[in-house]
Amino acid sequence: MRGNNFNNLIIVTSFLIGVIVLLLSYFEEGTTSLIYQLISLVVLTVSAVFLFIENIKFSRNHKEKKIGHEYISEEFNRKERKKEEDMFKKNIVSIELEETDYADLTEDEQKLMNKLNKNEGSMEQRDITKKIFKDNKVKAHRVISSLEEKDLVIKRKDGKTNKIFLK
Repeated sequence: MRGNNFNNLIIVTSFLIGVIVLLLSYFEEGTTSLIYQLISLVVLTVSAVFLFIENIKFSRNHKEKKIGHEYISEEFNRKERKKEEDMFKKNIVSIELEETDYADLTEDEQKLMNKLNKNEGSMEQRDITKKIFKDNKVKAHRVISSLEEKDLVIKRKDGKTNKIFLK
């Protein structure tokens, strides 16, 4: 930030010098006036080029950063996700179910349901992938989708991963 302020100060100063030299050229006559005009033209052109470059840098930085209301919106969304997660945790009665209760499920689905029960009814998808399916992302996704279709789990977006909840 200080570098940008310093650059802007130099640009404004060089611009002012160019204007002053241009004004001085009006009070001089002959060759001296022409030299002053040439110097002011060079100084003004250089400061305009630097000003253009700084403007491009400034616009690039602001495209990458979030501004005002986007931060507020992001904060609001994070709080809403946290509220939803807390609601799910409160509504989930963590009862250890026997594997026979999942008799109509595949072996992988049973593993996932048992693991969710042991983890208070929720886990991140990346943890499910690592711990149950040995880093097989496709298999984890398919099993979770299958359980979603059977209305046994809920998948919620949580940053770069998904959070899986028992229903």
